[in-house]
Amino acid sequence: MQSVSSGTCHPITSGISGRVCIHEVTNTSYTESFTAVPDTGWEFVKWNSGGNFFCEDSTNPTCSLSNVGTAGVAAIEAIIASENTYYIMPIFRELTIPVADTVVVDGKQWAQLDLFVNLSWNEINAVCPQANAGVCDGVLSHLAGDYNMTGWTWANTADLISVMENHYGAVATGTEIYAPGGPDIPWAAQFLSDFRATEVGAVGGSGYQEVAGWLRNEDQFGQGKHWTVHDETSAAGSDDFASSGVNAKHYRTFGRGAFFYRALP
Repeated sequence: MQSVSSGTCHPITSGISGRVCIHEVTNTSYTESFTAVPDTGWEFVKWNSGGNFFCEDSTNPTCSLSNVGTAGVAAIEAIIASENTYYIMPIFRELTIPVADTVVVDGKQWAQLDLFVNLSWNEINAVCPQANAGVCDGVLSHLAGDYNMTGWTWANTADLISVMENHYGAVATGTEIYAPGGPDIPWAAQFLSDFRATEVGAVGGSGYQEVAGWLRNEDQFGQGKHWTVHDETSAAGSDDFASSGVNAKHYRTFGRGAFFYRALP
């Protein structure tokens, strides 16, 4: 909460972050405006109500108080002279979108990758840190809204290879994954029926669709890893699933999402 003058502020010691600020009113020249400012991922609801609360139930984020011009008003003068305490307290709520658009693969619930397009590796790592095995805690801000990622895990290459081998019958070879018997992937259509494409386009007269996403691990140069399922729609085209492309951690693209999973509810 912001105000013109903060008064005397004390930290809250009950385990709740924030401060309690006290304004002592001693005359009829007091005037102040308080503005409720939500953190990222939160929104202001209203001012709290109850005994001795000002601006109670108001949904205006600015609460303005003043006793200017009340000199000589007995009731006001009596309140100023008293030891009464009055309050203002903003109420906030978390503004998030639950990740409900999912598919069950290999015994886990996986989020659709296109929910997270245009996020960089660094932005994801801030909420689902690699150093904490990709376990997410908090809100992942995105153009479509703020997703509450608590309870989700950002997958790494091993997680993804496990899905490809156990669920889709693929074989990992170096930095690519193939179906046994050749470079064409007969399960590409199945994968793309489970996961929506993050990018659709055409190259040289051949159509394609891709499912591309960040993973939490890094390559040998310390860059962020991502894998792409590339499905050529022409008869002469090839399908592949590979670790490739621009991997700079700050890089964003509308054609790349991220791989997240969680245990089945």
